[in-house]
Amino acid sequence: MLLVVLASLAGAFCFAVAAVIQQHRASLEPEAMNLHPGLVADLAHQPIWLLGILASVAGFGFQAVALWKGSLSVVQPLLVLGLVFALPLSAATLSKRWLSAKEWVATVTVTGGLAVFLLTGDPSQGKSEVGLAPWFLVVAIILCISFAI
Repeated sequence: MLLVVLASLAGAFCFAVAAVIQQHRASLEPEAMNLHPGLVADLAHQPIWLLGILASVAGFGFQAVALWKGSLSVVQPLLVLGLVFALPLSAATLSKRWLSAKEWVATVTVTGGLAVFLLTGDPSQGKSEVGLAPWFLVVAIILCISFAI
């Protein structure tokens, strides 16, 4: 279980690093390039952007190791911590400021809620096969939400 948690946290951190690096590099592009089809081609020629891609690949590798040894119900919630890691990374590297008290409270709240969920939720391996009725229910709910929007 320790390997699953460590691999999940390493994956979350890699995803956070990738997001911060790539967002920073993309923000340096001229505003005229926003939503321009050539933006990705321009970014692909930037070494720092490619470092972000490499961080994402490493994140997927850690995620694969975690899923190989653990269940999705443990790994996926831990990957959410990528958002918690990205907030201080972004604040420190991009905006060169400390997080506000509200941002720290939100970060601690998310982390605490996740800890409570994992400790009390008793995640299990689940079922490997599901009947058709649950699939129809999920599709019906998604269709209702889609048409309501």
